[in-house]
Amino acid sequence: AAVLAGAIRDCAGCDFAGADLSALDLAGADLARADFSGANLSGANLSGANLAGANLESARLDGTNLAAADLTDANLARASGADAEFRGAVLVGANLHRAEFERANFEGADLSHATLNLVILREGNLRGTLLNLADFFLADLTFVDMSDAYMWQGNLRRARMQRVDISGTRFVESDLREARMSGTTTTPETSFEESWLDDTNLRGLDLTGVDFSRARMRNALLRDCDLTNANFDHVDLRNGDLTDAILLGTIFADANLLSAAMPPDGAGRELAVYRNTTMPDGSIRNGAP
Repeated sequence: AAVLAGAIRDCAGCDFAGADLSALDLAGADLARADFSGANLSGANLSGANLAGANLESARLDGTNLAAADLTDANLARASGADAEFRGAVLVGANLHRAEFERANFEGADLSHATLNLVILREGNLRGTLLNLADFFLADLTFVDMSDAYMWQGNLRRARMQRVDISGTRFVESDLREARMSGTTTTPETSFEESWLDDTNLRGLDLTGVDFSRARMRNALLRDCDLTNANFDHVDLRNGDLTDAILLGTIFADANLLSAAMPPDGAGRELAVYRNTTMPDGSIRNGAP
């Protein structure tokens, strides 16, 4: 195995399609544009390797170490890799369409411009990742740690985000329409500024201090949420459901609440802050508790 690993350490553009390369030590190897389609790389050490433009479609990566590897524009479509290690890896522009990486660790990785639609990352780690323009359409992120990640103009539409930890995560101008987020964990540092959350289910979440400023949240479900000190400045909440939500200090400056369901005055509505706010009945309200 050591001889084989040494022979392929500098093998940019080589063809390893369907090969069994499990448990090989290829740390730091130059494998740019190599073809690993259908190959078995389970347990292999590819930490720090150059895999830019490599083809790993349908490859087996169970327990594979890809920490700090360069996977720029790599193709990992339909690859599978339970417990794979991608800590600090560069996956800019990578294709992970329909890949299955349960419990995989992507902490600190750069997934900007990556395609992750229909990916399965259940119980994985996306803590501190960079997700600019990443596409997670219909992704399964159940129980994922996504804390302190940053996403600009990303796509999480219809993603499964039940029990996801988004403490301190910032979603800027991102699309979370119809995302399923029951049991999601947030902190006051969590932000959805200028994002799309139409038809998103946030029911029962503790959203204390969360920043939704300038978001579009038509038909969003916020029933039973704790919205203490949450910021809905310039938010479009038309037809939203805020029934039984806690509105203590909630900011609705310049927000549009037309036809939204809210607690009545005397049952919590009066505890929020209103400045030029369009109320459910179309009236304009100003005032603070």
